[in-house]
Amino acid sequence: MFEDMSAPRAARLAPQRRDMLYAHQLASPSFYVLDERSLLVAGVVDSQRLSKRAFLTMQKHGIITAEGKLDTEKVGPKFIHQFSFIDVYRQKELVNMLFWWQEECQRYGKLVDEDRELEVLVKEAEERVREDGDDVQMKEGLDQVRFAREWVRMKIRQGPSQRRVQTEESGADAMETARRTMSAPLLGQLGAAAKGRDEALPSYR
Repeated sequence: MFEDMSAPRAARLAPQRRDMLYAHQLASPSFYVLDERSLLVAGVVDSQRLSKRAFLTMQKHGIITAEGKLDTEKVGPKFIHQFSFIDVYRQKELVNMLFWWQEECQRYGKLVDEDRELEVLVKEAEERVREDGDDVQMKEGLDQVRFAREWVRMKIRQGPSQRRVQTEESGADAMETARRTMSAPLLGQLGAAAKGRDEALPSYR
């Protein structure tokens, strides 16, 4: 096969093509499932006909499973012959795209899980605020988890070329802060108890 099948050594997709494929999949019924147009959008092939043919070939050889998910373990020594209708450079681009897309799916899945977790935390915080609307710290906690949720949703919307290392790391910090805030005991109850003992209020930041 190729000298090195790993994605970093293979031909790379142009940044704008990665963005286009990411946007295409976001608008698809399932982000994870590549379709007959995905390779054309990614610029791996130049026509709808070749895109469909490559897609069907991937299905035939199990690179795309019956559920539509990607299985890069099926990219093996026979790949060159299986995709002989594409020139070698484009084959390398395709391999790169598949391994890169696998990483994108892992990132997306993690963010979706975080969004679901934060949605639960937001509802819990909203319920607490409804029960005691005068508690300032409860309102601040609600603002914190809402911010973390919107940060995660912003990261989901961002195409690959729009991301920055600081943004990814800050999002993780915001997520962890939200978890700590909402897993803590009710701040209002702690505050009342501490006030009676002339103690400092606890901090979860």
